[in-house]
Amino acid sequence: GNVDDIKGKYVLLRDDICGTGGTAVKDGKYLKETLGAEGVVFVVSHLDCCKGAGIQKEKETLNKLYDSGMEVFTTNTVSHDLSKEQEELIHITDLSEFFADNIIAHALNGSVKTYRKAREEEIKTLRKQKYNQPVLVG
Repeated sequence: GNVDDIKGKYVLLRDDICGTGGTAVKDGKYLKETLGAEGVVFVVSHLDCCKGAGIQKEKETLNKLYDSGMEVFTTNTVSHDLSKEQEELIHITDLSEFFADNIIAHALNGSVKTYRKAREEEIKTLRKQKYNQPVLVG
């Protein structure tokens, strides 16, 4: 597409893993300041935050992402201790039920699709209660 199409719009950045947050923050800043994006949403499967480098490096990465003003969506495949302020922009989706369903389905020698189909109404009800809105399951 044309870079002029970005001006005044929200842009979705996606990645499979985020270590230091440097690339995402740099790209988000470029999209907003240079190309005029209204905002940037960063979706990342694994927010690693250089876990192997220690707690200080993790805090620096989380602060860098928070300070960028981007809204971040990730999973709990890596645990994080977010501040209340960080929780306003960094959203973590719990995948434990997804993995539990898969483990149960395989333990029963069935397919995940068959297992989830059998639980479809239960899942819809639980999600509707949690989010107070209809949710598509599939």
